[in-house]
Amino acid sequence: MYNLKKQVKETLKWKKNSLYCAAKLGILESEYLKLKKEILTERKADKKKNKLLSNISKDIDVTESLDKGTGKVSGTFNHEPKSAEEIVKLLKIDTDIWRLSQYWNKQMGNHWRVSALISQIKNPEQALFKDLLEKWSPKVYNIPKVNLNTIKSDDPVCGVISLQDIHFGKEGNDTIDKDFEDTVIYLMQKATPINYIERMYFVVGGDLINMDTFNGATTGGTPLDNCMSATEAYTQAFDAMHWAINYIKALCKELVIVYVPGNHDRLSSYHLAHALSKSIQSEEIIWDIKYAERKVHVWHDNFNAFEHGDKRSKNNPLIYASEYPKEWGSTKNRTLFKGHIHTDRKVEYMTSNETAGFIEKTLPSLGKADYYHYSNKYVCNRRSGKLELQHPTMGNICELTYKCNRMINNFKKPNLKAPRYRAKRLGLLNAKTIKEFKEKNPLYSDIDNNKLKNIIKTYNVRLWQAVIDNRDGVELPDSLGYLFIGTCPSSKFNTNYSLSNQYGKVLQNKNWETDGNLGKIFYTNYSTKYRFKNRELWGFLACRDFKRSVAKSYPINWTKYLVMKNKYKVAHLYDENPEETKKTLKNYNEFEK
Repeated sequence: MYNLKKQVKETLKWKKNSLYCAAKLGILESEYLKLKKEILTERKADKKKNKLLSNISKDIDVTESLDKGTGKVSGTFNHEPKSAEEIVKLLKIDTDIWRLSQYWNKQMGNHWRVSALISQIKNPEQALFKDLLEKWSPKVYNIPKVNLNTIKSDDPVCGVISLQDIHFGKEGNDTIDKDFEDTVIYLMQKATPINYIERMYFVVGGDLINMDTFNGATTGGTPLDNCMSATEAYTQAFDAMHWAINYIKALCKELVIVYVPGNHDRLSSYHLAHALSKSIQSEEIIWDIKYAERKVHVWHDNFNAFEHGDKRSKNNPLIYASEYPKEWGSTKNRTLFKGHIHTDRKVEYMTSNETAGFIEKTLPSLGKADYYHYSNKYVCNRRSGKLELQHPTMGNICELTYKCNRMINNFKKPNLKAPRYRAKRLGLLNAKTIKEFKEKNPLYSDIDNNKLKNIIKTYNVRLWQAVIDNRDGVELPDSLGYLFIGTCPSSKFNTNYSLSNQYGKVLQNKNWETDGNLGKIFYTNYSTKYRFKNRELWGFLACRDFKRSVAKSYPINWTKYLVMKNKYKVAHLYDENPEETKKTLKNYNEFEK
């Protein structure tokens, strides 16, 4: 096995395709690809090891790879170390990056062999956020100074401000912090002069930040249109929340901060809420930043529930009554505050005597619309924020609304001239190609279109039959590439439409006759000899007759074909360097030689 692996290493210098190399070594292509993957993984681990351990001197041995952020470090010394601190010093381990997990000493003659297991304690993203928070300094805010005892009110009230779906960092939301500040000031100034606010609920989270990763995607990995980086959006959101908390705290007796996880910023908003709780220390603030999809707070006879709203259900009253039976039974006025759909809605669940019910409120958003909203016709929603005031026994007594002066359909139009990845099909027998063919071949100037069509069809049939008959496939003319049939594992969702229509339900192909495998048509032009211009933009789409011929003949001789992985999409090649791809596609002409 070692000699074979060594031979595979040598083939990497040839710059040939895997089929060629496997044939030269006399092994299956699947076995060759497995060994090649092992070699490349080892090389990658060695590079990472050298990078991660750049702070460790050359006289120290690393006996295990660090591709997972762990490793074993050893060294020989003239004396026996007596403590972990001494071992860290001798092995030159950077404690800002590494944690000493375990260590042991072994005497070898007059020397001592010291070994230690280390693990990486932080990643680059954590380091970036650490630097961000260390450099952050609070802005100078204009916070009102109010003597709450001077406010005349018959009864104390409770306020709820749930400004979800702000989406800091979204395309078009670069100045959303100004709209957010105007909303908070307006709502609080309208509520406080005549009301003594005993308690105020303020929601942090619920898609506060548009992205959750450093590549600008949501928690689930959905790519987004952003106007700034993840760190810039985090900083903008942190500054806005830091100001809002201090401003609201000055106008109420007690402030409760409720963290609500969203579907865009599940992790980043939690870090933001946690950082805020450490940055603002006050006895007048209660922090509820534990991770939970649904939260409930009780104030006198008022049952206030909070969630984002991305987990939809028609049984919310039953769910909350089951999860919070004590709180449900001790209250009369029950309200759910949620967001997610950027729309102002209200649903009331009333009992038969209409004395106690459950009100489900979907709150509007301050966030501006992007092209997604426009394309899905979400263009009529007014950008606004709400504050609800509650009486100790009567529940909701007032609802204040601040409406922004711009409609939500203030979106950025897409660039219609941008390059698009789409399959382009051209008929071979058109006026242009026939004219060019007859000019280049005067002997066939009198040939009619039907005869030319029959010639091409006959050639194609013979070509794909040769691909089916030959295990190694067929090399296309003019160095256009290589076609072959490969054996691939069957998909879990391989629907048999004929049987499904017959029996009236979805049935899957089991492919028992081929041991659960499928025959697929593969095309490659990545050999060194297929160096035609912009070859990476080309693919192969088999016609229906070709596919049916493969499907008919494959089960008979399926064992003779090469074992391959499922087809790798050409579009993935451009994920790493999109700018070069756009540049190539912009000036690309498939007819240019």
